[in-house]
Amino acid sequence: MGKSWLSAPNQNLAMTILLETAQLPDTRPFHLSVCSALSCQQVLTEISCGDNQIKWPNDLYWKSRKLGGLLIESSSSWQIIGIGINVNQTTFDTTLPNPVSLRQITGKELDPKTLAQRIANALNEQIQAWRRDGFHPLLKQYRNQLFGKDASFTVRENGKEKVIRILDVEDEGALLIEEEGVQRSIVSGLEWIIRA
Repeated sequence: MGKSWLSAPNQNLAMTILLETAQLPDTRPFHLSVCSALSCQQVLTEISCGDNQIKWPNDLYWKSRKLGGLLIESSSSWQIIGIGINVNQTTFDTTLPNPVSLRQITGKELDPKTLAQRIANALNEQIQAWRRDGFHPLLKQYRNQLFGKDASFTVRENGKEKVIRILDVEDEGALLIEEEGVQRSIVSGLEWIIRA
């Protein structure tokens, strides 16, 4: 979709996790995205001591700054999770509006490989919980960690800037918003305008 991840060499985490579709509780990409985002958010919260949230649809935020993101690709046989997290980088491309790294948050240099292992372990635990308890407990956690819930933001949709209020995320992954007093759902195409 014309987007890329920018990363200084050996400074950040850029990992891919390959999962066999048959081993997952269900095949809906949004469900895997929720499970993956919660796994990352859990580990990042442990490291940064809080203030981490998940920005719909697939970004990892610390306060109002982007710490990382996820991408899910699906096929009938495999699910591919791409995870990128700013770990030790302290200077960023000036075209990026609001990046932050774990080193900037904590003041400590971290090992990306250790971080990758912690996320993989957390993901495994979340998948087990998903299999055992179903998806709705995960969705409840996701909603509790939703960045900007009940707040208003300037966004760009179809090339037009507007102000919306974030209400919730629906069961199948659409973002429920309010615009000029009218509620509606969005499934894609929303560009958030957030400056740190």
